[in-house]
Amino acid sequence: ATANPDFGAVESDDVVVNLTAFEVFFPDKRLFFLEGQEVFRTTPRERPGGSGSSGARKTATTFSPTPTTLVNTRRIGGAPNIDVPDDVDIEDAELAKPTELVGAVKMTGQAGGFRYGLLTAFEEDVRRQATVNGNNIRLEQDGRDFGVARLLYETSGSGGRRAVGYIGTLVKNPDDDAVVHGIDTHYLSNNGQLALDTQFIASDVAEDKGYGALLDVRYVPNRQVQHALKLDYLSRKLDISDLGFIRRNDAVGGIYGLNLNKTHGFKHLRSRRTSLVLSYEENLDGYNVRGGIFFRNKWQFNNRSELGTELDYFPERWDDRNSRDNGIYKNTERWVAEISYGTDSAKPLSYSVLLGMRQEELGDWTTRATFGITYNPIDRVSFNFDVNYFRRDGWLVYIEDRNFTTFDAIEWQPKLAMDVFLSARQQLRLTMQWAGIRAKEQEFWQVPERPGALTQRVRPSSAESESFTISRLTAQLRYRWEIAPLSDLFIVYTRGSNLPNQVEDEFSDLFTDALTHPVVDLFVIKLRYRFGR
Repeated sequence: ATANPDFGAVESDDVVVNLTAFEVFFPDKRLFFLEGQEVFRTTPRERPGGSGSSGARKTATTFSPTPTTLVNTRRIGGAPNIDVPDDVDIEDAELAKPTELVGAVKMTGQAGGFRYGLLTAFEEDVRRQATVNGNNIRLEQDGRDFGVARLLYETSGSGGRRAVGYIGTLVKNPDDDAVVHGIDTHYLSNNGQLALDTQFIASDVAEDKGYGALLDVRYVPNRQVQHALKLDYLSRKLDISDLGFIRRNDAVGGIYGLNLNKTHGFKHLRSRRTSLVLSYEENLDGYNVRGGIFFRNKWQFNNRSELGTELDYFPERWDDRNSRDNGIYKNTERWVAEISYGTDSAKPLSYSVLLGMRQEELGDWTTRATFGITYNPIDRVSFNFDVNYFRRDGWLVYIEDRNFTTFDAIEWQPKLAMDVFLSARQQLRLTMQWAGIRAKEQEFWQVPERPGALTQRVRPSSAESESFTISRLTAQLRYRWEIAPLSDLFIVYTRGSNLPNQVEDEFSDLFTDALTHPVVDLFVIKLRYRFGR
C-alpha cells in the first residue's frame, strides 16, 4: 500500500516520435505496480516478442508487436483527459503532466489452486494552468479512481496444465464509468508441445457495450519446428483504453507464424533460424486494413556473431484511422528489405549495424541505417551508443481535416547509456536520447469523399509552408543505492525538451536548443524502504 506517493521519475521513457493515429505503448517502470503483476496477466499477447537472445548485439527491430492487455498500470497517474473549451489555451506540456495519486493498495496471493489479486488506486483532483484571452485561469477536474479484481484457478498433472480465470476492471472518470470484464482459459499439454489460450472481453463505457475474443495456439512438434496461430474478433464499440491497451477495435483477423531452428555442423556456422509470418486483418465493413508476409533469417556463427535478413511484403490496404475520422483511403503495396549484423555481446567491445530500405504508403522509398557499439572495459563499467538514421522520401503525414502532405525528411535518433557500478549495490547511470527531424513539404493530398486512393489537392500560394522540424530530448543522471532487498535510495536529475517548429534551423542548432531549452527540469530524491523481514 502507498499513501500520497510521489513515485518520482527514476527511469525515463524512450523518446518516440509518433505522427500516426495509433497510440504508442509505454511499459510501467514503477516498482509498486510491477511487483506481483503476473497474476493480472490474462493472455500471452501481453508479452509479445520474438526468439530469445542468441548472444549477439541487437539492432532495433522495424516492426515490433503491440501488447494487448486489460491492465496497463501506466494509465494510473498518467496524463488526465481534460475537457478544454474552444476559447481556452493550454500548453501541451501542461496537458501531458502526470496526475498525483492519493493512494494505492494491492494484494496478491494463492490459496490451493486459486490465485487472486486486488488493485485499487485513487488520483488527486486535476488542476492545470491555462489562459483565456491572455488572462490566466485554472482548469479543474475530479481525479479518477481505478479498481482491478482477478481470480485464477489452475490445475496441473498428467493431463497437463489447465486454468480458467476472471478479471474485472473499473475506472470512475469524472463524466462516466468504464467497466471491463474478461474470461481467460489456458491449456498446456504435459509434453509442452501444445498450448491454447483464449481471452473473452466485454466492455461497457458510457453505456456503449463492446465485445472481443482472442485465440492463441502454439504447437511445437519438436525442437526445430514451431507453429503459432492468433485469431481476433474486436467489435466496433469495444473500449478497454481507460485501464488497458489495445492497438485498435473494429477488427477481425489472424496471424500465422512458422519458426524453423536448425543446428549446423559447418565450420563457421552454429545455427540458423528462419521465420515466416502471414497476417491479415479487416475492419467490420470488410475493408482489409492490415496484412503482410514477413520472411526473416538469422545465421549464428561459432564466434557468436549473428547475420540477419528480413524481407516483408505489404499488399494494398485501406487506412481507416490516420485521417482522424475524415474518411477511408487506399494505400499502395509496399516492400521492406533489411540486413543486419551483430558481434558477440559478451566481449568487451561489440557492435551492430543495419541497412535497409522500405516503401512509404504512396510508393516512394525510405532508407535506414543503424549503428551501435557497446564497450565494457571492466565489469563495473558499461558504455552503449546507438544511432538510427532515416532518409525519407514521400513520407505521408496527416495535416488537418481531410488533408495529407508528403515530405522529404531526414531523421536522426542517437541514444547514449553509461553505467558505472560503484559497488555491488551502488550504481550511477547516465542516459540521453534525442530525436531530430527536418521535413520539407513535397506534394499535397486529400482523402476522397468516397473510399478510394488519395487525390492531389491544390494549396493556396498564400498559405504557410507545411515544412516542419521536430526536436525531442531526454537526459537523465541517476544514482541508485540498494540498501536491502526492496529498499532503495534514488537521486535523479532529469532534463527533457520538445522544441516548437524551427524550420530554418540545422540539426546542430536543434540539438543545442534541445539541451539548453528544457520543458522538464526535475531533481528527485526518492527513498523506498521495506520494514520487517
